[in-house]
Amino acid sequence: MTEQSAGLLPTDCHGFAQLREAKMIYVDKTQVLCDITTHNLGAFLSSPCGFGRRMAISTLAHLYSHGAAEGLAEGTYATGEWQHPTDNVVISLDLGTLCFRKAAIFRVKFCNLLRDIEVSLGYQPSAEQVMPDLVFDHLVSQIPPHSKLVLLINNYDSPLLALVHDAQEHFKLRNALHYFFKGVERKQNLLRFVFVTGLSDWYASELFGSVISDLNRTAAKARLFGFTRDELLGSLRVPLRLQAAKIHKVPFSAVTQKQQEELADRIVANYGGYSTDGINFALYPTCVMRFLSEPEAKFRNFWLLEGGEGEDRVPKSFIRYVLAHKDELGTDRISSFDISVRPAEPALREMSVLLQSGWLSARQVVDRGAVGNNRDIEVGYPNQMMQRFAKSLRDAVSSKQPG
Repeated sequence: MTEQSAGLLPTDCHGFAQLREAKMIYVDKTQVLCDITTHNLGAFLSSPCGFGRRMAISTLAHLYSHGAAEGLAEGTYATGEWQHPTDNVVISLDLGTLCFRKAAIFRVKFCNLLRDIEVSLGYQPSAEQVMPDLVFDHLVSQIPPHSKLVLLINNYDSPLLALVHDAQEHFKLRNALHYFFKGVERKQNLLRFVFVTGLSDWYASELFGSVISDLNRTAAKARLFGFTRDELLGSLRVPLRLQAAKIHKVPFSAVTQKQQEELADRIVANYGGYSTDGINFALYPTCVMRFLSEPEAKFRNFWLLEGGEGEDRVPKSFIRYVLAHKDELGTDRISSFDISVRPAEPALREMSVLLQSGWLSARQVVDRGAVGNNRDIEVGYPNQMMQRFAKSLRDAVSSKQPG
């Protein structure tokens, strides 16, 4: 291991092929993808933005199109383990591009998106249909007999969250998505795999049928979305050692294993702690990558700096939460039911959103509960960085108050 072998750190959004072609450092997530695709016809996993959703989708698209025996996937866990054929029609949909104030506009734009995909595949586009599920039926009917469909959907909930305060339009749009996913379920004999991801769990039970398994309460979520301490000391060991050398002001070759492990612990304390179940935890990948690229090896709040928006991107609901919770950890409770299904009570709904978007974290399960799988979960700030930021918000508000 040498300083020259550090490679490039992907601090911006990259797809799997782009990252591998540029010979950037890749934290290999293909083992969990192999596990998920081997044991499920479809899977749903949610995560905050910046936790690797697009990377997961682009990796699946590459593996189902090109396999893993050679080429860009060579050397990953999937090499020799990926068993799926490549005679697939791979369709990637980002519903985050379809956020409108009216459900009718969403339906039209979604239909147009599916027709554009038909044209790109060389198929005859649907002419008359105005419902996404019917256009999808038309698209799938043209898949060659020897091929299977791989459907990859990101930001499935973005159009719904954009209308969350308009009950009538929200209901209409939810129905349109319900029928679309019913259409996907009807075509399960043509499916190789379906992968759905987004920010929240709220709509999974309403929209997805038996084909798509909700894996959010499994270890797969933290393994796929986020980094672990072992990955810091493994795939990221060279940039980690470079930062340790800067901090201790020693040559790269003089950094000890203890110094590397101590730095890994500090990274976990500042950029880790993210969980929605209180059992499986992960580090925020974007923050980790930005710290490892930081010229002065300083711990900064990259969560706020992501996108260059700084404190302007802090949601008002988080400020309200901070001001209502005076303890250092921001401790409160929420049931697992109120995480997976949109709560009716506004305060619980805000807490659920903050938890699923990464501003809060499930710290631990405090009561298993007696009804089904419902559990009480202690929530709070995910790490020391966010604890310090919450304190600075409280102090700033206090300083503006008279007397």
